[in-house]
Amino acid sequence: YYVAFSPNNKLIACACHKDIHVYDIENLKTNNSGYLAKYRCYDPLFCTFVDDVNVLVVRGNKSIEIWNFESKNVETIYTSDTDILDVLYKDNLLVFVTSSQQIRVLDTRYKLIIARLDWSNQVRLLSFSHDGSSIYFRDASSFRMWDFHIRADTILPLTSCSLGRT
Repeated sequence: YYVAFSPNNKLIACACHKDIHVYDIENLKTNNSGYLAKYRCYDPLFCTFVDDVNVLVVRGNKSIEIWNFESKNVETIYTSDTDILDVLYKDNLLVFVTSSQQIRVLDTRYKLIIARLDWSNQVRLLSFSHDGSSIYFRDASSFRMWDFHIRADTILPLTSCSLGRT
């Protein structure tokens, strides 16, 4: 399940099982259904609003799409060659981890991969830095920071630590 709010905070999108639903929040508050639209997308992994009528959808089957829920149009903006496992979105940048342990940064406006990092361990816990210039992530043995704007292939150790069980 995934929930996202529109930029104007009037709409909510919910991804579950096989569908993404969009609701008007004010109508939900007054015990009306508030239901606006549904997209049958089969196995949604992630959804977020790009603006007040377009929803960015990441499907578990490697597809990244923009759904305009008013016109019902769906546009595939990227198809991954391997499964997408984790995603992060901010300011038209979609960061995702593939099953081949690559971290990719997709500029959703231009539909281009602008940075890619091959990593040898399972990547977990993606997060943007406060200014959006770097991506933090964890692997099996450390926390890392990747500054994808300066040099896409540079990894700076943030903190190395033992993540063993106690």
